Amino acid sequence: MNWLIDGMDRHQSLSFLHLLIMTIKPQYLEIKTSQLPGAGLGLFTRVFIPSGSLVIEYKGVVTTWEAVRDQIHNDYIYYLSSRHVIDAGPTPKALARYANDAKGIKQVPGINNNCIFKKLNGRIYIKARVDILPGSELFVSYGKQYWDTARNNAEIEKRRKEEEVREAARRQDEEEEKDKH
Repeated sequence: MNWLIDGMDRHQSLSFLHLLIMTIKPQYLEIKTSQLPGAGLGLFTRVFIPSGSLVIEYKGVVTTWEAVRDQIHNDYIYYLSSRHVIDAGPTPKALARYANDAKGIKQVPGINNNCIFKKLNGRIYIKARVDILPGSELFVSYGKQYWDTARNNAEIEKRRKEEEVREAARRQDEEEEKDKH
């Protein structure tokens, strides 16, 4: 039997066949409120997922980092390379974007990342690193750089809001001074 796929070598064919066999069907995944406080929605499985299984592809718009860097909300970015990213922000039906990081800013004791990101044939997948039981939320590490950037952005936003409050108070003081004269 010839199981090689046209245009692919043996390794690529095996990788592709593995994807066909091991990726979880989207109907077996669901979006619900995350177990992590403040995380919003999370990705959950309705079925048992064996360790090593490719769960789902991380889909979105492939673009450059330059194109999305200055967007106010670019929380769904996955770096493919130093120049290119997958932006899942504009694709709310892309289920993988709802997988949260259990080791993010707000952590819950006993909740750990049970998945990893896996690059395969130029695509990004969420892969189970342990057996995952039905009803479980899927958690995957976003990486240190993501959380460093998130903390930095939160600090910048906090300072911006503080400056707005100071500026509003200054203007109010000026108006009150004008009214006195």
